[in-house]
Amino acid sequence: MLLHTLRFRVEQVFLIHKRTGLLLNHVMAEGVSGQGEEVISGMLTAIQDFVRDSFHQSQDEGLESLRIGELTVWVEQGPSVILASVIRGAPPVKLRDVLQGTVETIHSQYSEALRNFQGDAGPFLETRLSLEDCLQAQFGLFPER
Repeated sequence: MLLHTLRFRVEQVFLIHKRTGLLLNHVMAEGVSGQGEEVISGMLTAIQDFVRDSFHQSQDEGLESLRIGELTVWVEQGPSVILASVIRGAPPVKLRDVLQGTVETIHSQYSEALRNFQGDAGPFLETRLSLEDCLQAQFGLFPER
């Protein structure tokens, strides 16, 4: 008999304005309950700043991942945004390409809105489809023991 098993699933994706740390948009996989997305976004930004300051890194460098129990947070940075993805399981390295491609697309399509950002996340609501493309999952079949 074969068992259907989760290999990985991106459960949440946060789009954060790099300079201010404000949440621009957030998406969740079906069945995932979110709590305090603004607080989580702020804490991720604070952790990034702490790591940068503590290890004397430049603004372009920073935290790339962290583990919290069964969850991993992958952080992709662009010039103006940070994309943080909360992942359950063991994601393939090629998922980083998807996440980085999303960061590049958002910078390309929203360059003016990012350049003129004054705290209004409204223009970034349209990033939802791009962020939802990051909500990937992979299941595998494993023989029962």
